Amino acid sequence: MQITDAGDGYIYIEFPASALVGRQRSGEFITYSDNNGLKKLRRLLHAEEVESFVKRRCPSLLEAVTRDKIFRKVKSALSEKRRS
Repeated sequence: MQITDAGDGYIYIEFPASALVGRQRSGEFITYSDNNGLKKLRRLLHAEEVESFVKRRCPSLLEAVTRDKIFRKVKSALSEKRRS
């Protein structure tokens, strides 16, 4: 799993397709295969949507996502922005 800051409170979350719960809907993810041929999924989400998305679509990654430094940094920046 990899999380990348996309700016303006958005992040990309990338994870193995095997962690996906349910069927993949058309256009829901950017899909590609890595060098080993493993299918990876990538999704652009607002930081506020990430936890609910992960709980619903790939719950095995929830703990890793909530502990991720980039995710926490983006979410913290959004909170600071609202306070000002």
